[in-house]
Amino acid sequence: MGSPMRTIKLCGAFVLLAFLGWVSGIAYPGSGQAQTSSKPAPATGNQPGVWHHFGDTPAPAAPGKNTPWPIGSANRLAGMERQLWVMVNHDRLDPANASEIKGGRAGALRWNEKLAEVARAHSRDMMDQKFFDHVDPRGKTPEARIDAAGIPWRAMGENIATNGKGAGDAEAAFMNEPHNKPNHRANILNPDFTEVGIGIVQDQRGRYYITQDFVGMPSAPKTK
Repeated sequence: MGSPMRTIKLCGAFVLLAFLGWVSGIAYPGSGQAQTSSKPAPATGNQPGVWHHFGDTPAPAAPGKNTPWPIGSANRLAGMERQLWVMVNHDRLDPANASEIKGGRAGALRWNEKLAEVARAHSRDMMDQKFFDHVDPRGKTPEARIDAAGIPWRAMGENIATNGKGAGDAEAAFMNEPHNKPNHRANILNPDFTEVGIGIVQDQRGRYYITQDFVGMPSAPKTK
């Protein structure tokens, strides 16, 4: 039998704070185009501490007005990551989006902390090296980053955004894109994806760098 195909879907959105609102959707070369690789996916396995099923770790509540989080606070950013995870799953499960999803439902994505570490590292790299792309200045692709982390997959996708407002505005910009097109919205609603990791960092000027990494886990090998 031939090697299983692995699908990559990348998408980048650039969100800028303007005087009267937000501008989004500046495309980068290759954004939203499906690509395939014939590299065989490693067999999936039970990896304690890596796969956290949706609902096992609830998203933390936002702090009250009297308990502000400082810029760059790890706790604040971790909370934003989990809140964005909840937003993504809300959009995937929203009946209003069912017509765009093959089979009518996408299912909630499980949180993958190892994948979140990959996403976080890419967001930090974009911030530190002052670039905005799926491919870093060393030529490392999302596929290579996920493979280097030892995460098995049969399909993967990535959304990136930068803005001055945070997770909610990034998700709104993604979901405000055209329906049934190969874009950020399609990545969020893709039923082939089963796991997500989200990484958010913030620079000293207050700008956020956001990466959503999605994977579809390979099927477990059949046993006799």
